[in-house]
Parts: sequence; structure tokens; C-alpha cells
Amino acid sequence: MFEGTAVKIPDKTALIACDRTLTFTRLNEEANRIAWSLLERGIKKGDSIILLLPRRSFYFSALFGVLKAGAAFIPCDPAYPSERIRLILEDCGAAFLISTKDQPQGSVLLEEKRLNIEELLKSPRSENPETEVLPEDLAYLIYTSGSTGKPKGVMIRHLGIANYCTANPANPFFDIVRSSVETMLSVTTVSFDRETVV
Repeated sequence: MFEGTAVKIPDKTALIACDRTLTFTRLNEEANRIAWSLLERGIKKGDSIILLLPRRSFYFSALFGVLKAGAAFIPCDPAYPSERIRLILEDCGAAFLISTKDQPQGSVLLEEKRLNIEELLKSPRSENPETEVLPEDLAYLIYTSGSTGKPKGVMIRHLGIANYCTANPANPFFDIVRSSVETMLSVTTVSFDRETVV
């Protein structure tokens, strides 16, 4: 769906972040660079990858890049204690954790699986990878706050998120968004998947 939009409106603004504004073409190319970097590092369909990134433009490049590689992403707030991140990593069996080079050091386990977002973006390949992604494949996991015990991962499949993002009278939120909204504002932590329409 994202690649199709990038073809239809390549020069339209896709993202306004605190550091940069990206067109659909630029965001798609950056996501492709990350996807190719992950594939070259052995990421396989069905793997999961933790995104331990601040709310900057590369967060969204990484999100789409993980999906384009056929993997699922797990958003984690960089403010989380390293123990919580380690618990999530162990629970989901993530293949890697993507962060920045200046991210504080964590446990040995976290360091062994850490990938630097800046390095991933250096791939010379910017074309769309031809990874087969099926509707029932896992897209992402959202972990609960853990306020009643150990955090639990809620699995979202491509079918579910594609259905949520499709304009249809039976889906009034996105029906209105796709027909009459130009901008969506994201104000929550990156580890939570809700947005505000403006």
C-alpha cells in the first residue's frame, strides 16, 4: 500500500518530523535502503526487529524498511529502562535491535543484537525489494505497559493493519481520513499506535 502511494504521489510530503520533511519518494527510498541492509544481514521473513529510536524521520524509514524486508517491528521507547527492553527482546526473540550510535549502552544481550540506523541507511540499493508479504504475516507487536505484571506482546498482522488503513464506509475513521484529511498528527510515544487527525 505504501509503495503504491509512493508511485501515485511521489513528490507529495509524506512526513514532517522534527529533523526533516520527506516526500513519498524519499521515504520509500530510505525504507528500501534499510530493507536491503537487513536482508544482507540475514533477516528472514517472519523475524522480528525492535525499533529503539527517537521520534525522528529515520524512525519511519526503519518502520517501513523492516516491513519491506518481510520482518515485523516492535516499537520501544528509548526512555524505557534497559531491563524492560531486555525482557521484550527475550520474549519476542527479536533478531536485531535498531538504534542510534549515541543510544546509551545496555546489557550485553542488547549490544549483541544492536544495529546502527545510520549504517543501515548507507546501503547503495534504493529500489523496492521483492519480498513476498502475505496478509496473515506479522506486521508488528505492541507491548502492554506491564502495569499488572510482565509486559505482553499484542500481535498485529498485515491483514489487520491494511484493513484499518483502507477507506471504507464500514471503517469511518479512515474513510474520513482518506476522503477529507490532509495531515495526521502523531503525539504519543512511538511505542503506541494511535494518531490525531487535524
